[in-house]
Amino acid sequence: MLLWPGAHARVDVPMIRRRLVREGQSLTLLPFLGAWTSWWSLVAQALQVHASTTGVLIHHPLRPGLADRFLAQLSVRMGRPLVPFDQWPEYQRLHPEAQPLTLALAPNRMTESLGEAGEWPPLLDHPLIRQGLIDLLVSLP
Repeated sequence: MLLWPGAHARVDVPMIRRRLVREGQSLTLLPFLGAWTSWWSLVAQALQVHASTTGVLIHHPLRPGLADRFLAQLSVRMGRPLVPFDQWPEYQRLHPEAQPLTLALAPNRMTESLGEAGEWPPLLDHPLIRQGLIDLLVSLP
């Protein structure tokens, strides 16, 4: 259940899969959750209903390269800027009206540190998103 094309999705999970296959396990590797178009449709739907127009999507910092292209496309799709968590203080200084909307599945250090500043709880706290994810997982082969 990884949202981003970071090292866990690109390196760690395939390495674990290779090890398990060598040990005789039969596994199917699926794209990381953030690659699912239907997932981001759920998030976009929830954003339209609940989030302020000054909301800025805050994400876990990623290494440059593939992640930059992914984030640029996601920003266009969501119609909002995406800012890495470690760059949020500077962004907020330049854009004091901006409200942080954290893109995290569950509570973590990022959501805790933004705390009351954000009106947007972790994604699985949204009933529409949580039920939509359950429906997506149930429909997997």
